[in-house]
Amino acid sequence: MSSDLVTVPNSAEHRPARYNEDMRIWTIQNEAAWEFLNERGYLEASRQHQSDGWPEACEWMREQLVMRVGPPPSPEAVPLWGWRQWAGEAKPRPDLRSVRRHWNPPGRYVLIECDLPGDAVVLSDFDAWHIALNNQYLGVSDEEEADYLAARKRYDEQPTEELATQLRESFYKSWERIIDMGVLTEPDWHRMERKAIQACFWTLRLEHVRSVKPFTSVSARP
Repeated sequence: MSSDLVTVPNSAEHRPARYNEDMRIWTIQNEAAWEFLNERGYLEASRQHQSDGWPEACEWMREQLVMRVGPPPSPEAVPLWGWRQWAGEAKPRPDLRSVRRHWNPPGRYVLIECDLPGDAVVLSDFDAWHIALNNQYLGVSDEEEADYLAARKRYDEQPTEELATQLRESFYKSWERIIDMGVLTEPDWHRMERKAIQACFWTLRLEHVRSVKPFTSVSARP
């Protein structure tokens, strides 16, 4: 595969998108996925492609995509992942100088720039996403955190099915702030224009592609 930038013309420039507009997204896929996209004209992911390190968080995000976008294209489908903002509005495109040093496993990849229908994408705060990956409650104030911990303590001392249900609902409801990013503000979180914003979507079609940049990851991570 050539290392030259492949450009697909006639796409909208990067801009803040309403949900009825196209949205500029960058996604990193391995070379085999890019070849599949070229051959079949579309790309989707199944559970065999999903990391098994964070099953609860990944399943929650899948459910959010179902609720906010629509049903998956197949029962085994899981989200494709990409970036809306890599390092804030000023640097929306992933920096391959950094990516190629840590993307795992080492190998040949492509950075695909695409324009997706805005109503087919769920955006989320990349930093806040780590709260879900660590299976933690996402509070927005010390008082809220204290209330949740107090409820957990009551449950530990005298568990009931009603309290378990309330705790579970409160816990996963807090994760919705990962997507409803406007509530995550300074000083604990970046302003919208400085956030790293990731994107989830079911399907990437060849006609969505604007450009492709091959690169080789030399990550030394195990």
